[in-house]
Amino acid sequence: MKVTDAINRYLYDALYAALRGAKESLGANWVKNGALEAANKATLVKLCQDIEMATGSPVTIFGARSALSALTAMSDVNWISEAMKNEYHQNGGILGNWEGFTVAEIGQGLKRGAGINSASVEYQLDTDRLYIIPTGVNQKFIKVVNYGETQVDQVADNSTNRDGSHEYEVLYKMGINVILNTVFGVWEIV
Repeated sequence: MKVTDAINRYLYDALYAALRGAKESLGANWVKNGALEAANKATLVKLCQDIEMATGSPVTIFGARSALSALTAMSDVNWISEAMKNEYHQNGGILGNWEGFTVAEIGQGLKRGAGINSASVEYQLDTDRLYIIPTGVNQKFIKVVNYGETQVDQVADNSTNRDGSHEYEVLYKMGINVILNTVFGVWEIV
């Protein structure tokens, strides 16, 4: 079980890194920045609409919970219904839809080695970034490829190692890369 956990941890570390780095391949039209406040609402809506028009697909706004919960600051929420207020509180401060666009949380994780007693916490996912991803497009922009067979080398007897210890080694080959065959957007919160 620990081997599976280690492989999954490595995979998630690599996926988070690929997502963070994917922004570097985008043009200026697809990367915007600003505070999540009413003055920037039209710019974020336009970015979402531009991605919908470019891909022919509806978009979803993804991000860490702390980033998504700030979306409500861009709108007057005093008028929302009791059902929406309940949804907001039940979902940890995230509305399922914002200005007609679906909103979804990407699970947050701590970077490896970020101990409980460390002076600062390092997250896997940027808490100051929203990702506007077309959801009806079949081609995903982060590609994961597993190739070859997994090889296992195990020493499970007490006589091979002088100290009587056991060894278990797994060789697993995979690749992760960002291939932009569609556009998406990034909103950097300042």
